[in-house]
Amino acid sequence: MTLVLAHEQHAVDELARHLRDCIESGGVALIPTETVYGLVASPQQAASLDRLYRSKQRSKAKPIALLLPNRPALDALLDEIAAMEHLDAEMLEQIAATARTLLPGPLTLVVPRPAHFMPLLVDHGPSIGIRLSADPFLSRLLVETGPLAATSANLSGKSAAIGDAAELAEIIADLEPDLAILAGPTTYRMASTVLDITTTPPRLLREGAMPRDRIAPLLPPRSLRGIAGVVLATLASGILLAAPMRAAAEVAELASGDLRISTASTDYDIASGVFTMPHHVHADRPGMQIDGDTAHGNTRRRIVVLTGHVILHQDGGAHPDALIAPRLESATPSTNSPPSTLTAERLSINLATKISIADGHVHFVQGTRTVDAKQATLNEVTHDLFLSGDVTVVDGHQRLAAQRMTYNTKTQQVHATENVEIVVPLPSPSPGPSATPPPHRRR
Repeated sequence: MTLVLAHEQHAVDELARHLRDCIESGGVALIPTETVYGLVASPQQAASLDRLYRSKQRSKAKPIALLLPNRPALDALLDEIAAMEHLDAEMLEQIAATARTLLPGPLTLVVPRPAHFMPLLVDHGPSIGIRLSADPFLSRLLVETGPLAATSANLSGKSAAIGDAAELAEIIADLEPDLAILAGPTTYRMASTVLDITTTPPRLLREGAMPRDRIAPLLPPRSLRGIAGVVLATLASGILLAAPMRAAAEVAELASGDLRISTASTDYDIASGVFTMPHHVHADRPGMQIDGDTAHGNTRRRIVVLTGHVILHQDGGAHPDALIAPRLESATPSTNSPPSTLTAERLSINLATKISIADGHVHFVQGTRTVDAKQATLNEVTHDLFLSGDVTVVDGHQRLAAQRMTYNTKTQQVHATENVEIVVPLPSPSPGPSATPPPHRRR
């Protein structure tokens, strides 16, 4: 029987104590992270680790990550890695610099595992994936428990839970954890980026919540490999296409003005300009990175459509002030904006009009605020994000809901219409003056 505790009904300190008791007794727990919900257990109890794998129906050949509670725990691990004699000075410098620069954040770093570090994880090879979250709620839980073995909360091969109530109920029924701590939707609603820094240069194992520009300087430059069978054609539209005739090359790149798309293979009809990319796609533009499961489009019409799990990262500048009412319309515009991430099931990019349309469950994160809608249209010229369909904006404890909304990604100003609802927590009433003045004390 799973004990289910909701953050809205319990203080974080109470939840941390429940989690500590569960872990110490050999239990398995479901907890939220800033990326996806995780299934966690003690990394120092063999029975707990076995149950973690059985719950997920996951092969023990697949490694699990380690959630670290704080920076001192990270520094202690890095000190142990520094003492590993077979690693040269260049590798040690890369590991320490990368870990201290990118963590905490929505990133799993694969690092060398010291011989005596978490010995029960030895079956997973000479490396280990570590995470250090910047989320204060998760950090408080982990301070109480210490490091935890963690894997995404889903049956093997299925999507990880991101906080939908019905989804979490199904996950709890499938995985049967001893404890489930629920805190609503996660911040990023996508898995962490996975970066292997045990090699030089590092290897990107999975695109995820960390913006690609944060890790791009560490990665080798993209290049065309397997040039045999590749056709280069400059079209009347000004688009340069480097692609295999029929999925023959390892990498295909489509360059259209300031957009470059990379994928494993593509089918391209030069006469019509129609192309399809059935494998994972990564697109780069100045200040923007986009990933999708597949893509198709037309080079002559300058249209690219990404489908599946689409992630769009935009670079930014300084963080703005709080957003939601009563300062919605009076917020001082910022000349810079924080980085933002948009996820959707489908993203259509029109390079001619500089208009992009996102469909499906649209989730947008910028700074401390999140936006959800059924559809979004981004105008790159005006920086306006036009949202429709059960739109909600959340910033801390403040919430704005409407059927239609315009959000400017540069100024962070909002204009909402149709069924507008604003929720702002009221300050606690301060005690009024006493009816009877306190007695005067003589000194």
